[in-house]
Amino acid sequence: GTLRKTTGSGTTAFAANNSFGTAFPFNNYGTLEIRKGVVAATSGYTCTSSSLLDCVLESLSAYGRLQVSGAVTLNGGLRVSLTNSFFPAVNDTFTVVSAGTRSGAFTSFTYPSNIVAIQLSNTTTSVILRVTDITLSNGPPVIASDLPSTQLIYAGRVLTQSVNVVGAAPFTYQWKKNGADVSNDSRINGSQSKTLVVSNASFADTGSYQLFATNAEGFSNSRSSAVIVQAVPKFNAAGLGWSLQGTTLPPMNSNNVTLTSGLFNTGRGVFYNAPLYIRDFIAQFVYVDVGGGGADGIVFCVQNDSRGAGTVGVGGGGVGYGGISPSVGLVLNIYQPNTRGISLRTNGGPIPPPGGYSPIGAVNLGSGNPVYVTLLYTGNVLKATFVESNTPNSFTTNYAVNIPAAVGADTAFVGFTGGDGGVASTQIVSNFTFVPITRVLAEQIPPATVALSWPAAIGGYTIQRAPNLPSSSNVWQNMTNAVNQTGRRNQVTIPAATNQEFYRLRIGLDE
Repeated sequence: GTLRKTTGSGTTAFAANNSFGTAFPFNNYGTLEIRKGVVAATSGYTCTSSSLLDCVLESLSAYGRLQVSGAVTLNGGLRVSLTNSFFPAVNDTFTVVSAGTRSGAFTSFTYPSNIVAIQLSNTTTSVILRVTDITLSNGPPVIASDLPSTQLIYAGRVLTQSVNVVGAAPFTYQWKKNGADVSNDSRINGSQSKTLVVSNASFADTGSYQLFATNAEGFSNSRSSAVIVQAVPKFNAAGLGWSLQGTTLPPMNSNNVTLTSGLFNTGRGVFYNAPLYIRDFIAQFVYVDVGGGGADGIVFCVQNDSRGAGTVGVGGGGVGYGGISPSVGLVLNIYQPNTRGISLRTNGGPIPPPGGYSPIGAVNLGSGNPVYVTLLYTGNVLKATFVESNTPNSFTTNYAVNIPAAVGADTAFVGFTGGDGGVASTQIVSNFTFVPITRVLAEQIPPATVALSWPAAIGGYTIQRAPNLPSSSNVWQNMTNAVNQTGRRNQVTIPAATNQEFYRLRIGLDE
């Protein structure tokens, strides 16, 4: 099979000892694909004649590499590819394998020979690649580095698509969306260049994008990239748009994420990749301790830790939250000796001692029943409501807390952490939505213009107009005026009305 490292530019180590205290080596009988950073085999690495090491080159400093403790005997194949618009220069070097000592050699070596020539050198401790020539000088354009097959971007952010094209210049370019030509406008630039930039992206920008490049000898096209612009953050298939971290990675699909999986002594975290507006918001999700009676719990977390979306805290009783700072976390505890209930914590702890959690009425988080959770934050008050399914039980409480002050900004990374310890559990969060709450600010610009604005950090809202206060929603009409980002606000300018008019912001929860 294939083992692929795709995220994180740091080191992923196959540790010398597992939880049973047994040293184990890394045995490669298939394909080890390293797309980012380092895979460290700290107890040795074995490769067979049928194995393949696949290293992806992203830049001179960021490329896939294998580090082996002690001696390594090489065998099998080595494959190198280019990504992320990277095109190396002559004499660029890459150490793709390093070890205490090296013997043997790769029996095959493949690379994009239609673009570059690469020389492989074996030293006593490493395998080094050096670019010796640029081989492409004629023929139709060649896509040196392509688009990702799928991309997700939060509404209101900048969508950048870039393809590296090499060959016989000059080139002409044309971007297409869903098969139709893209044209420049007030938000779109670069429709006829190799880099397309869409500012203030909206749900309407969702689609399939592709670049066509042409020279005197023909044309070629990039792969088709499915771009999803998400107006309302929610869980996505394969964790698209989220950073998944932990002792083992938490499985995520388009409806739920498993924060603990009955593995004992784990800590996991999932955070949306884009910082979200947290001055006022409503968050909803469903929590279940599958089977009931487990430990330890989960945390709804808002944080600006230096690790960003890739953070995870102490597991076990730390519920994956311990040490995340600055942060605000609502802890849901299911470990009975510590009182099943909730606690509002800041800066990653400390986690309350036994009895330090507040029960939530008759609602039992550890019953095995799904619990519907609604968190409404406005006016520096967090209102938390819990409804236990299959029972009449519900509970509501309020916390006075200034979340922006606690995390140091009006935007932060939003997500969940979870952990179990000596008592295992399977904890699932599903049906998550997060909606920032704001209002339209109207400001007169003399002599006859009005500026309507709201925070630029908020994505997904559409501004609507109605001539009279409507009795039903279908009276409201979407405005076609350009939305520009001015400073830290989205802004729409309109002529001052002679009659009374009404404006509102609307967001579709299915977008």
